[in-house]
Amino acid sequence: MAQTYLAFFLVGLGGAAGSMLRYAVKLLTPAFEAQSSFPYATLLVNAVGSFSIGLLAAVFSTGMLANADDPWHRHRLLLMTGLLGGFTTFSSFALEIDELLRVQRPIAAAGYVVVSNLLCIGLATIGYRLMRS
Repeated sequence: MAQTYLAFFLVGLGGAAGSMLRYAVKLLTPAFEAQSSFPYATLLVNAVGSFSIGLLAAVFSTGMLANADDPWHRHRLLLMTGLLGGFTTFSSFALEIDELLRVQRPIAAAGYVVVSNLLCIGLATIGYRLMRS
């Protein structure tokens, strides 16, 4: 049970740090966004997060690091699930697509991209319009 509490703590700690980092990036890019009305901060966060989760996934992909009792599992929870999850959930999305491609499931990967984008954009639009009406 203590392992479960530790896992939740690590994910929460990493998530808080990731969220603060995302906000810091947003604070550092207002001049660029104001001039073009393009969400540069979000694009930057998604790109950095996706690259970072790819790097970390490679580091943590060995069988030795898959054991939950191994301290590396805690690092994975802190850095991948927590930090990058708080920084951007897009990084998880990108990694899942990459994993589908690595196991030679390109149709599933393409379907996941299309369905996720259409569903999430559609639901964001519906939610926004529901609350505005």
